[in-house]
Amino acid sequence: GPVTGDPLGHRVESILAEFGREVFTPREYQVAQLMLQGHSPGSVAKILELGLETVKMHRKHIYAKLNISSQPELLALFIELLTSTQERQGKDYLQQYLKE
Repeated sequence: GPVTGDPLGHRVESILAEFGREVFTPREYQVAQLMLQGHSPGSVAKILELGLETVKMHRKHIYAKLNISSQPELLALFIELLTSTQERQGKDYLQQYLKE
């Protein structure tokens, strides 16, 4: 039969898609999205056709905005948002988190 919808998978995707949309520049947003999917800076650079130093600069700005210092912390923050947020469709959960 048809595959039943995966509510958790959908939730992860929707929160990921909004993550940082209001907080980051468009380029930082792209970098953060790829980092959350597990890409290394080198991999991000290839995908976005940027220099490695440029990616590292964006990463530095992302970390500064979130007051963190590593990719695992970025992932932990994302997971925290996933587990703590009520459904707020179309909202940048991160922006709300940073305000709280």
